[in-house]
Amino acid sequence: MGFDLKLLGSQKYVSDKLKNFSPEQLEKLKEAFVKNDHPRFRKEIAANHHMPYGTTTAFAEGVKNANNRENSEAR
Repeated sequence: MGFDLKLLGSQKYVSDKLKNFSPEQLEKLKEAFVKNDHPRFRKEIAANHHMPYGTTTAFAEGVKNANNRENSEAR
């Protein structure tokens, strides 16, 4: 996907990178998150905020429906 691993901790870097992704690239990224399901990822998906780690189904649905942070800030 072209991310620099040293800069993944930078919210601005990741945000700028995601804004430049095509819809196809975003779908590939979403598929990668669902395929590589991890408790750390689950905690960040809005559908799972009221449960310690949520469910696989809720995680997959949350990733599928995810937009960039500007559009989904109302968590």
